[in-house]
Amino acid sequence: MNIIVLYYPMEKNEVTLFIDAIKIKEKLRFDKDVADLIGVDKHSLANAKLREKLPSSYIIWYCSRYNVSKKVFHKDITSMDRGENLSNPEYAEKRSLEIEVEDLRMDKMNLMEDKNQLQDEIIRLQDKIIKLTEDK
Repeated sequence: MNIIVLYYPMEKNEVTLFIDAIKIKEKLRFDKDVADLIGVDKHSLANAKLREKLPSSYIIWYCSRYNVSKKVFHKDITSMDRGENLSNPEYAEKRSLEIEVEDLRMDKMNLMEDKNQLQDEIIRLQDKIIKLTEDK
């Protein structure tokens, strides 16, 4: 009898997100490199990953290293997973273009407002000219 084992992609746990975020920020390739950087034994990091339990000392290290508050720690590591960080050239370029488009929209709105004000001023001046010519 053959047994078929199916592997379904699991959602990344907090430890994996933590490790991947550091790899992205520091341009590292292996978990061992992350362990060396944070000053722990590679087995300790592997055990944390296996247990899916992130020690608070790792969170404190991360927050200190990247100047992130504990309140936004999880958001920071998940945004790295989605590629939403300015060190990612594709994301940075996309974000820059989005900002530029928004600036252009605002410029257009300001120009439309200026145009309307100028048209109102032209009408007012034309009315004044007509009134002056009628008075003569």
